[in-house]
Amino acid sequence: MDGDRLVGLIGRSSEHPAVELCLDELARGQRPQLDIEDRETYFDWIVLNEIGLKLGFDDEAWLLALDDDLRGSGKLLLSQVWFHGDRPDMQPFPFALPFSLLLSDSREEVRRKLGDHEGSRRSYISDMWRLPQCTVTVSYRHEEPGIEWIYCQLPESPWPPSLQDVELPTPEQFARLFGLRWSSVALRDALRQFHLEGRLDQVRKEGVVDLRREHGIELHFAKARQIGGGDGPFADSPAFAAVTYYAARELDSRQWRGTLPFGLDFSDTPADVGRKVAKRPAEHHDVELSGYAVWHGRAWSLEVLYSNLENRPLRVSLMDPGYWPGSPLPPP
Repeated sequence: MDGDRLVGLIGRSSEHPAVELCLDELARGQRPQLDIEDRETYFDWIVLNEIGLKLGFDDEAWLLALDDDLRGSGKLLLSQVWFHGDRPDMQPFPFALPFSLLLSDSREEVRRKLGDHEGSRRSYISDMWRLPQCTVTVSYRHEEPGIEWIYCQLPESPWPPSLQDVELPTPEQFARLFGLRWSSVALRDALRQFHLEGRLDQVRKEGVVDLRREHGIELHFAKARQIGGGDGPFADSPAFAAVTYYAARELDSRQWRGTLPFGLDFSDTPADVGRKVAKRPAEHHDVELSGYAVWHGRAWSLEVLYSNLENRPLRVSLMDPGYWPGSPLPPP
């Protein structure tokens, strides 16, 4: 079964006759299934190392952002097809690859072959295109021209925008609140739209107010001494230390619809992020599928976690300058 046929199956149920035929031919009849004991994982992979192929199946309700109560009770949809070249743990995919690609193609040749979709390309370490039926990411070898892998995905549907019509703080407004203790009237008044009063137990136990589903953010708290609050009688009291903004469906979140620091946008590439911050990062690290960069200013620290599959930010954290491990405290 060639690559184009496999990509054509994306979005179909594991019980669809064409998908079942594919699994019979390539996977020795294996079928995806969810772990009924795990109520947090709604996907399954069929990994075929001997032919360099991974098939990912997602629960339909989870993938399409349907009602939570439907999760785990419906269909499993083929949502990801991953073709690999020669790796220590994988044999190269032995059949024709999708889009007329060859494992020996250079980056320039891959871009030429997918040139009809050039307007959707997002590039960093890899290249990603948005096609009508799926997104396509191609990663390249480092030692010589050629393709490392091709990843085709049906993206998760975003949650609809929140129906709560509230004024959302700007990054500057959040930053002015850093260091205020949980009990501060000024903090609670400034963030009254988030109804913090009933969240003290969550702050004490976890150090965070989780508003991902409602607004696409988390509010982080730390001991006041950790973020420059000194050693006074309230040094161990929780103080507001950071806000993390989430892209759509990152950790199952709604997307934050307010402004981001430095004019960042969740549609930016990692290179766009660097240009907008316009400052050399204090830390910057990439691995195969993700990366992060951290910057420090006098009154803030900033971390951006991004996807090297989709070449876009997943989370943006604006922090008190003492909150990031190893970050210098502001001068007295």
